[in-house]
Amino acid sequence: MNACKNILPDLDTSEQQDYELYLMNSFKAEQDADTKIILSGLAYDKFLENSAEMPQELAEALRENLIPNDEKVQKLIHNHYESICQAWTPERSSYIRLGQMYHQHEHFKKFFDKFEPDLAIFIAEAMHVYAENKL
Repeated sequence: MNACKNILPDLDTSEQQDYELYLMNSFKAEQDADTKIILSGLAYDKFLENSAEMPQELAEALRENLIPNDEKVQKLIHNHYESICQAWTPERSSYIRLGQMYHQHEHFKKFFDKFEPDLAIFIAEAMHVYAENKL
């Protein structure tokens, strides 16, 4: 899977392989024969575009002192969810776990927190609110 290199460009080959294994194992139970984590073509381009914009927009929301359940924040999280659905449709519990991974996995935390301190936990909390209310 080369998607991880584009989303987390600071990963070396070994770290990328470790992350991909972690990701696949973390969400394996929710996958069926028709779902894949790997993206291709236009769906992958849309996913990367959203991946680049989402942390910047949510960092701005955090700087504005918005809270995770704010309507503006939840619209941004909805866009993230739709982007994720290009590859796989997470259930409530798996979307919450994905948010937790953003906060707990050192590479994701470093990636998000470079936009704004504590952004990773903010995203995780916003994803949890979204999952509880929409999934």
